Amino acid sequence: MGRNKRKKNRSRCIKDGTILQTRDDYLDSGKNYQGKPGYPKKALYRPVAVVASNRNDELAIVKITSNSKAKKLPDGLRGRPAWFRPIVETKDNEGKPIKRGFKFWPNRSQEKLSTDNLRKVQRTSFRGNRKQNQDNRKKIRTMKGKKPKRPFWKRPPRKRK
Repeated sequence: MGRNKRKKNRSRCIKDGTILQTRDDYLDSGKNYQGKPGYPKKALYRPVAVVASNRNDELAIVKITSNSKAKKLPDGLRGRPAWFRPIVETKDNEGKPIKRGFKFWPNRSQEKLSTDNLRKVQRTSFRGNRKQNQDNRKKIRTMKGKKPKRPFWKRPPRKRK
């Protein structure tokens, strides 16, 4: 018997891998950002990729950049090499959950990450024991409404038969 589709806690209208456009000052990490020189005040120039979502269409995103110091996307983006920062963001600059709208808009070409690119982004952002990956997993759990995981030393011991 298959799982009920309604029980999955992910968005029905915005799929993982969707690329949105935004500005750095709309992100939680860019609250005090002064603006990118050479771009008009209203332009949405920063591409971001959706890596997770919940039933309420709240999104978890990762910045896509052209700086080669970040992690490389295997297939690139739009036929050019591209990189991403493995830091997940779930809040905007006002502390509200990220949703599709005025601040986060799908790009004109309705482009999506390839499955290889999406898999690489999710693996490097969530797997492993690095502090940043643990913070990313914690952000996703709170976005989806799950209880935070307790550390193993605070868990009750298993009952043996």
